[in-house]
Amino acid sequence: MHSPALRVLHVCMLCCAVAFVFVSLVQQEKGKQIHVPTQDGTLNMTQEVYIYACSDVVIFVDSKCKGVRIDRCRNVTVVVQSLLSGVEVVNSFKMKMQVNGQVPSVAIDKTDGIVVGLSWDSRDAQIVTSKSSEMNVTFPVSADADAEWVEMPIPEQFVTKITGPKSLSSSVSELYSH
Repeated sequence: MHSPALRVLHVCMLCCAVAFVFVSLVQQEKGKQIHVPTQDGTLNMTQEVYIYACSDVVIFVDSKCKGVRIDRCRNVTVVVQSLLSGVEVVNSFKMKMQVNGQVPSVAIDKTDGIVVGLSWDSRDAQIVTSKSSEMNVTFPVSADADAEWVEMPIPEQFVTKITGPKSLSSSVSELYSH
């Protein structure tokens, strides 16, 4: 078993290199050493970080960038600063996502078990979910550095009624009103 320190990566590289870093990490993990190829370049605000098929790793995206896409990951924690467009998590399981700066949106699709931590600056972020379960969001109750954080479930059950000849009305189930 590798020490947890070897499983923490800081991402300050081109977005396309991120996927290759993790492919190399997984392919070479069977030996006693983990080899991560050298990456050149820095992440800028026009680029998106794409994290694919990772497991049991903590990833820090240290630079502000366009967005972060997480696909087919399991038991992964991703910590980001500010993002221009947002975060998208798809086809994943047992995830943690922490935003330390500002993000306008978080999209969660086909993901089971995710906790999204939003900073005070991201309190107006829109969270869009589809075909997902066991979702929670954490956020501070004020802008104070030592503010209490609360964790609340993101609804996954809705009540839909026919309201007219060509219209429907949906609301969150009463299970989430307490």
